[in-house]
Amino acid sequence: MVGVKVKLTFTASWGTAEGYTNSSGYYDISFHDYWTLWAFESDIHIYAENSMARVANSSNTVYEKAERLTDFPNGGTKLYSYTFDPVVDGDLGKAMMIFTGLKNYADYAQALNGGTAIEQCTVRYPTDNGAYYSNGYNYICLGKESMVVSGCPAVYASWDVIGHEYGHHLQKHFFNRDYFGTHYAGVTDFETYLWEKNESGSGAYVLPSSDEANAKKQSMGLAWKESWPTFFAISAQKSFSSAVGSVATVGDSAYTAFNGVYQNLNTFNQHYGETSEDTIMAFLYQLWDTANSTSDKLSISDSDLWTIMVSSNPEFFCDFISALYSSGLAFNRSDLGLLLEAFLFSASNLVVTADPENYAVIPSFSWQKNGYDITYMSHTYFLSNDKFDLVFYDASMSFVFQRTGLIGSSYTLSASEWNQIIALSGTTYYVMVKSYDTFGVTSGPYYSKLYSFTKPTSASSTPSLGTLSSKRYFEQTIAIAPGAKWRMTLSFPYSGKKAIQTFGNKDTKIWLYQADGTTLIGSNDDSGYGTNAFTCLDAVANTNYILEVGYYSSYVSGETKVSITPFVGCLADGQTSYSSYESFVNINTYPTFTWGSYLFGNSSKIVTWSPPEDGNYTVRLESDFDNYLYVVDPTSSAPLVMNVDYNDDSNGSTNASLTNDYSSSKKYYVVYAQYNNGNDLGNENSISVKFIKN
Repeated sequence: MVGVKVKLTFTASWGTAEGYTNSSGYYDISFHDYWTLWAFESDIHIYAENSMARVANSSNTVYEKAERLTDFPNGGTKLYSYTFDPVVDGDLGKAMMIFTGLKNYADYAQALNGGTAIEQCTVRYPTDNGAYYSNGYNYICLGKESMVVSGCPAVYASWDVIGHEYGHHLQKHFFNRDYFGTHYAGVTDFETYLWEKNESGSGAYVLPSSDEANAKKQSMGLAWKESWPTFFAISAQKSFSSAVGSVATVGDSAYTAFNGVYQNLNTFNQHYGETSEDTIMAFLYQLWDTANSTSDKLSISDSDLWTIMVSSNPEFFCDFISALYSSGLAFNRSDLGLLLEAFLFSASNLVVTADPENYAVIPSFSWQKNGYDITYMSHTYFLSNDKFDLVFYDASMSFVFQRTGLIGSSYTLSASEWNQIIALSGTTYYVMVKSYDTFGVTSGPYYSKLYSFTKPTSASSTPSLGTLSSKRYFEQTIAIAPGAKWRMTLSFPYSGKKAIQTFGNKDTKIWLYQADGTTLIGSNDDSGYGTNAFTCLDAVANTNYILEVGYYSSYVSGETKVSITPFVGCLADGQTSYSSYESFVNINTYPTFTWGSYLFGNSSKIVTWSPPEDGNYTVRLESDFDNYLYVVDPTSSAPLVMNVDYNDDSNGSTNASLTNDYSSSKKYYVVYAQYNNGNDLGNENSISVKFIKN
């Protein structure tokens, strides 16, 4: 036996010698000088004990083999050997086999612990109470041989059981959590909790809502606390020497106990959620083992898993997953998500519904919700995924943004979110789903794999320019991919001039075509504000035109804003045509100024405004008819905001008004119109625009 305590005592002397057998199972004692006089009669004592492992009877007396060595030659050599046999030596022989198993587990744990010894653990055998770990006293109780179920290992040979209980010993000293209670193989701990609460056995029992959080925490905590020791026992055996490989069930991938409990860890057929010991221990085994499959591409070492456990002390399985995911360990996080999907911990089968050729169509994502709902006494407890986050990454798998708190199993991106994706470099992007369950107490997240999607390379849309608001002013914030163009099909309900331009901080270019898309009407690069593009179209009603918008450089991507305004008049002095942003009258004379003009049906008026000094201003319209006002910051591609950038009625009147801080460094684009541009104003068409410094 390796590592067992041996002591030699001398009958005629007070002297003793003791130590531990070496890796070959030997213990050598050398006698010198006068000690050789006493060596002819001595006793050898072999104990089921070393510094980390100890086996004792129910009275806590360590098992001992003592034998008189009567023929020890004076000054000579004596070789003593003994083979322990469970049949011949009874409980002593069985204790020695238990010690060998316990000692192997302790050595394995010491190696995981960086070579630092583990506090001694005692196994008491046999006892009347089955197998359990006494958390307060560092000992394991093993049952009697009469408890063995036919076909199962003997109690003393149930190394899986010994390893499981020793796992609890490690939990106590390194990552203890106070979850205790009844638990069974093949049954979730949430179901066991319900059984114990339903003391009367009533068929109408429903868990009170006030107890839902405790029930969830207790069942998750117990499942995690019981599953890790089983995984520890089975994985540790892979490191045991071949000398103990002949012990029944040692070295296989199943937990086999003397009481008939059998749990195969090498399986993917466990989908019972985070309150299931069976599911969690099978997941841990697949996470650790070296065998790969379509669902398992990971092999996290036992030492790395130990480090995660000791450093994070996870309370629940989901906390372990979070600690593993955020650790610095070098493994593919998508592969972890793949394994979580295989055990139905996380959402899976993420798909996108989109036009693969046109990124003007905003996509929707949908996924399969997973987890495990539990029905007890005709009442269903929804412990499956019910809240989700969508996380987006660029082509290099760097984080872009996430959409949190989604309920249901689908989501359509907002225009600004989709624009962020389109503006990314590369032709692909990645999406991951983080899954939670909110029953009782929120648990998660559980991560999906990273799903790869290809970005469309072009965009085409047909804005609705016949609506009431579009007859006054139309805008759309768009994102343009590197080297791409956004194509719009335009058709106006009324003939007349249309100011078509971009707003933002990028160098844009526009092309305007006849309906055939090839006959060029005109193009422009920098006639807008700054490096924005501008053109004026004399449109014919109900005629299609093609507008293309792109960036001057094919390497640039991101958002810009397309603006279209049907207008009449307000040509600046010295200008002969509306060929640029500078063609419109610019108001810049005084901090407080009134501009008077007239409005006509089916068109708006455009002026630009340069505040003479920074400050807070009110821009207000005054007329006898219902009017509408836009004050646009030409450096911004963000959508306009009601009552910040545009207004209908203010202060109980039908006159529009905006009050904001404005900068003297900008030339704002001011559009004013009737509320309904289709009305005929007759002779009552005068309107004033007041710029008031507050």
